[in-house]
Amino acid sequence: MSPSTSTKTLAMAQRLINRRAVLCVVAGLGAFASSVSFAADSVTVFLGTTPDYANLYVARDKGFFEKEGIKLDVRLFPSGSAATDGFRSGKVEFVASGEIPAMRLCEVMNAKIVAPTGYDGFSPVLMVKSEIKSVEDLRGKTLGTRIGSSGEFFADLLQKKFDLPPGTFKLTNMEPADMVAALDRGDIDGFLWFSPFEERSATISGSKVRLLLRGGEVGYTNEVTLVARGDLIAENPDLVKRFMKALVQGSDYAQANRDETVNIVAAALKLDKKAAEVTKQMHFPIRFDARTYERYGQAAEFMLAKKMLPKPLDFKTCFWTDGVASADPTRVETR
Repeated sequence: MSPSTSTKTLAMAQRLINRRAVLCVVAGLGAFASSVSFAADSVTVFLGTTPDYANLYVARDKGFFEKEGIKLDVRLFPSGSAATDGFRSGKVEFVASGEIPAMRLCEVMNAKIVAPTGYDGFSPVLMVKSEIKSVEDLRGKTLGTRIGSSGEFFADLLQKKFDLPPGTFKLTNMEPADMVAALDRGDIDGFLWFSPFEERSATISGSKVRLLLRGGEVGYTNEVTLVARGDLIAENPDLVKRFMKALVQGSDYAQANRDETVNIVAAALKLDKKAAEVTKQMHFPIRFDARTYERYGQAAEFMLAKKMLPKPLDFKTCFWTDGVASADPTRVETR
């Protein structure tokens, strides 16, 4: 091989090495960019332990949050009200609860209601001792509920429906699991709460207890409400909108696939399927519509009367509808 040929060969080899090095760098940068672009946002939501959060579990288990680049961490509390107490630490993104503790968060920490996630009149229950045969028998009795929760509003509508004067029965504050045990011991005469706690009470106490009525019989509906931190909405509205898009998909799927939803909820909460069947009675529309405004307005008036709020609630500042509207504009009506 001549010196000139050798030199040319070495030069070609060096160019090939350089080209491969560049390609490797480009490929590496591409992989790095891809990993950064598609890194999931970790999001935490606090919930109670009842099946009315079904659409959140469906959205998680069917991959709708993952599709929107969200890794969802669900943390359970004894009740939605207890979950809102934990939410006040300001360290998590979302909490779901009844409408009353949710609206209090608007007032005390500038949080925003980002979605009415579900409602029904079947899951609210009044369980009582078996000797209590009618509402009239509640006179002088003690009923357990979570004071400051939507259960207290349930009790108020019960009194109004049957023209019972204030003080007809006494409410005592306790967590749901304690209500079941206290009723079994006879420490209370009944409790106002939500499914599946009537099932648990009947399982434990048998013929000592009975279901007196459900919320729908007194015009009460359980309103499940999703709240986000106000600063999160201000600083990262895109994340909240992606969360809402996933939740809307999960809600629509839950309504269209009732049997599968029962299975998902039973697995998530470690319930038997019979207890999870209550989800078939629930509605998951994710809508800011006339029904929502009217029902939340009733609850807000109750809160004002009970001094849970210092002044009338302004829905224009408490409700943040942009997330639902970004998922589906037809789900938001103006007041």
